[in-house]
Amino acid sequence: MRRRRFLASAAGALALSGARASAQLQPGGFARQYTIGVSVPLTGALASIGNEIADGVQAACDEANRFGPPTQFFAVRRFDDGNESALAVGNAQLAASDPSVIGVVGDLSLDVTLQAAPQYANLSLPLIVPTITSDALTKRGYRNIFRLPARDEVQGQLMAQMLLRVHAPPRTLVIAPSKGYGTAVARGFIDQAGADHHATASATLENGHLTLDPRTANALGEGPQLTVLCGTAAELGAVATAMRARNYTGAFACAEGFYSTQTLKDDAKALGPALVFTTMPPIDRAPSVAQQLADLRRSVPAVTAFVAFAYAAAQILIQGVQRTPTYSRPAMLSLLTYNGSFQTLVGPFTFSYTGDPTLPNLYAYRIEKGAFHYDRAAFLNGFIL
Repeated sequence: MRRRRFLASAAGALALSGARASAQLQPGGFARQYTIGVSVPLTGALASIGNEIADGVQAACDEANRFGPPTQFFAVRRFDDGNESALAVGNAQLAASDPSVIGVVGDLSLDVTLQAAPQYANLSLPLIVPTITSDALTKRGYRNIFRLPARDEVQGQLMAQMLLRVHAPPRTLVIAPSKGYGTAVARGFIDQAGADHHATASATLENGHLTLDPRTANALGEGPQLTVLCGTAAELGAVATAMRARNYTGAFACAEGFYSTQTLKDDAKALGPALVFTTMPPIDRAPSVAQQLADLRRSVPAVTAFVAFAYAAAQILIQGVQRTPTYSRPAMLSLLTYNGSFQTLVGPFTFSYTGDPTLPNLYAYRIEKGAFHYDRAAFLNGFIL
């Protein structure tokens, strides 16, 4: 039964993606078609996010077709993985069997991506990952996987640099869940703080109970002046409320898991004028992409982080084709790994041998008046004014 379901779903994805490709603008007889596959959940609980990613890729292809050379036509094939590993593996096979597919953008969740990764590697098919920040994604040594956002541990390091490299660093408490998202962010923060000779206290949250690491308690002195929440708002937002109820008057800083409208709705009062750190740049302050952003806003209901990073992922594949006189998948992989410098909607990218960005950046937003207001970046590279 499960195999029949898998085959039926794969066949349906193939038919649907072919229909979508043919429904787009048809290239002239002299144009060569290059196709970008998108493997994400298009149905189920994560469908809204998956469709945002697919729409971002489509918008980038439409932009390239409007302004690019007439000898190239970029199309999109959407593969629904339903956030299931078996479907994601099948999607990799379907994408690789289409000679026009130059690479795939996806998947959405870490477990599904890691299950499909060997298939992409065996097929020498580039996989551009626009959303996953877990360190585990690029630790397995695949040379065909490239991620756009900074990995979790690096985000923690950048947060520490931005918060603690000041004249009088505050007494700092770092809080993270005992497992899952946030643990690597906290580890990166604590390690960087230690390298900068700034002692921090740490605590973990498990089953609703907060446990302070006794080995670090002395760093707090009379109590924390800064509390860093490394996790999601759903998991750690209540911690801020509880601390305020116990007369905590210090500041909060939050990892990327707090960068959401839900945080503004549920936790803004407790967090106060907190800084929230994210890999999403304030692209409305980037003059080099102003026209792209204006066109994108006419194409999608809202330019979310998922849309923006998917758009950037497609731009990287498109620019790879435009720079390779005789295109092939091995040539694309070589360009991405060794020679590629790409200008995208969310900033410039080059990749290390691990597939991580060589110059990852992080952006801080301050919560004020029920909204996120851009504060500063970890590095000034000329992209953001």
